[in-house]
Amino acid sequence: MNGAWRKLDPTARAHILHEIARRIRKRAALSTQIETIDVGKPLSQAERDVGRAARLL
Repeated sequence: MNGAWRKLDPTARAHILHEIARRIRKRAALSTQIETIDVGKPLSQAERDVGRAARLL
């Protein structure tokens, strides 16, 4: 880690990661459709993957 991220305190980093997760959830339907079209995943698998991405953050 270097640059601006490195200089942030853990609370600020957590806030940023939670905001990214919120945005992933907000756009979950679109992200799921894109993932299905892009890599040919079944819709149910793409839905799980998008949800998992948000939870990991």
